[in-house]
Amino acid sequence: RGVVLKLVLYGVIAGVVIVAHSLSGANRYTEMFEVLCGVLAWIAFFIVLPLELTTMAARLFRAELKNQTWSTLLTLPKSIPEIAYSKLAGAALGLIPTACVLCVAASPFIVEILEEIAREATAILVIAYAVSIVVICLHAITYFSITVDWASTPVAIILGVVTTGAAQMVPWFFFAMLMMGVGGSGDEVAKVWMMMLSVANFIGAGLLHVGIGKQLEAKGAAS
Repeated sequence: RGVVLKLVLYGVIAGVVIVAHSLSGANRYTEMFEVLCGVLAWIAFFIVLPLELTTMAARLFRAELKNQTWSTLLTLPKSIPEIAYSKLAGAALGLIPTACVLCVAASPFIVEILEEIAREATAILVIAYAVSIVVICLHAITYFSITVDWASTPVAIILGVVTTGAAQMVPWFFFAMLMMGVGGSGDEVAKVWMMMLSVANFIGAGLLHVGIGKQLEAKGAAS
């Protein structure tokens, strides 16, 4: 039902864009196609995908823990990692509609995007840093959804996002203070700083990953 609902939602958005484009007086179908792809890609990447990822992370183990059925689930002849990754794979299936829409909508611009990345080497570093933030944020949300008993899905998302945001702002604040004291733009130093933060984020996500496993094991033993 969720997949069908998402597809219907994207269909409604596409219809609205087509109607709006037609009413604007533009009759070029190629231009309409580019506008439609651009709107769908923007909505899917910046709105729908973040909401789906954060909700998936917050709800991944929440139902079993809230209903106290996690210990029952652990009676299956599988290890905790097998159960956890199976749940993650099942939850990820809900991302298929958005992923498909994003791939199709972004296809007219993929060559331009790749050329832009090739021209600007810093873009690769920025992308790696952005990915590291997303990874650690999703791990933080999942961790809070397990450890904070009173946390609902929105609370776990807020805690994870705020904690991740604060963790990123603190080192950048010290970097800004450092640059103000030293003087100059410090572009090369900023690149090294971003690289270090990316590595730190991935390490932090790894530690949270291990912590999630420990917490799931503890929750199973406690119940």
